[in-house]
Amino acid sequence: GRVSGGGFSFDGVFHALPRNMESEAYPLHGSGFSAAWHVASEGADFMRLALSAEGPGPFRFDAAVTYRLDDAGLVMTLEVTNRAAIRLPYGLGFHPWFVRDADTTLAAPATDVWLEQADHLPKGREPVAMHPDMDFNQPRLLPARWINNWFDGWDGKARIAWPGRGLAADIEASEALNRYVVFSPAADADFVCFEPVTHPVDAFNLPGEPQDHGLKVLEPGESLDVSMRIAV
Repeated sequence: GRVSGGGFSFDGVFHALPRNMESEAYPLHGSGFSAAWHVASEGADFMRLALSAEGPGPFRFDAAVTYRLDDAGLVMTLEVTNRAAIRLPYGLGFHPWFVRDADTTLAAPATDVWLEQADHLPKGREPVAMHPDMDFNQPRLLPARWINNWFDGWDGKARIAWPGRGLAADIEASEALNRYVVFSPAADADFVCFEPVTHPVDAFNLPGEPQDHGLKVLEPGESLDVSMRIAV
C-alpha cells in the first residue's frame, strides 16, 4: 500500500521513504516487488527465492518467498527478518492477478470496506453493507466500474469463480493476513487483483500506532511470516 507524507514517524523518529515509481505520488507496494531476488533452492515442485535488502529508508531485512505446487494448488510463503539496529514496523502481502471475465464472481467475507480518495489514500472506513456492490459476503459479480478498495474483518478464505469456464479458485490465507485488497480498473478489464495483506493502505500514518492497523513491530533479529494457498 501507499505511504503518505514522505515517510512515517515511529518511536519519536521520522523515517523518510522515497518514491519508488515515477508515475506515483507516494511509495507503493513496498520494496520487495521490484528487487532482484536470487534462487536459494529449488526442486521439481517448488522454488525458494531470497532477498537481502539495504533500505528503503531505515529498513534492513532478509526476506524469502517460496512457491510450491500442491496437487491442483499453489502455496506461497513469505517471511521477513529485521536486520536493522532498531525496531521497526513491518507488513506483508501477496498481489496475485487473476483473469476477469464478464461472469467472474468473488466471495470473500468482510465486515468493513475502506474508501479511497482521488490520490488513492484512505478516505474512511464503512460497513460493507453500506456498499452492496462491494459486499462479497456472498458470491457477487465484480463492480462494473473502477474498484481499488481494501477490506477488514476477513476470515482468510475466499473464492473466485469463472462459471463460463467451469472453474473456481479457493483462496486460503494465514491468520495475519486478515485483510484484502480488490483492484480492477473497469468492467471490461481482463484482470482482477485479489491481494491478502496484513494492513490497510497508509497504515504507517493512520491515527494511533502502526501496530493498531495490522503492522507488526519487529525487534532486531525478529521475524514475521505469512502464507496463502490458491487451489483450482
